[in-house]
Amino acid sequence: MHTHFPLQLQPGQALLLYVAIGGIYVLTSYAYLLPRSIPHGETTLDALWFGIHGLERRMFYVSMVVSALAFVIATIRFSRSLTWKEFPALCVAYTLFLAGATLWTTSLWWLSSNTYESMARISVIFALCLTTLGAIVLFREAWIVRRDLITAIAIGLVCFHVAVLDNSRWAYAFLRNSQ
Repeated sequence: MHTHFPLQLQPGQALLLYVAIGGIYVLTSYAYLLPRSIPHGETTLDALWFGIHGLERRMFYVSMVVSALAFVIATIRFSRSLTWKEFPALCVAYTLFLAGATLWTTSLWWLSSNTYESMARISVIFALCLTTLGAIVLFREAWIVRRDLITAIAIGLVCFHVAVLDNSRWAYAFLRNSQ
């Protein structure tokens, strides 16, 4: 007996649903775990910036907003004229990106428990690298596979944020000040 799923999605719709569910999961993990990740003795989320203050932190905030908007624009553009043949490659890229984002928050929370701190620090850095790898694979899909300049620029903005600001600047502050 052959059973069909009652909702028939097109590949673009499936991608949007996949990314929406993953995005909600990431944002929920941030909302739930970041407040619980504050190091012992600290009282605000400022402690999770590990010494990044002022104009530099505002630059992070601006980049986060720009990256989030660029991420949404790129996802919508990817979903247009998507085929089932192209669908798995995009799912892998988005999975790397979203899994890294979730692991980052989970790793910070783990670090705050003061259990296996060295492993938790490694996990934080691994999560940042995983997110960056996902963004790079998305950029490859946009530029090399699809030759879509607008999507490539949008994902390029995401790559800048995760590779330069998160992986370089925030990771440096994290490693220097989380000991």
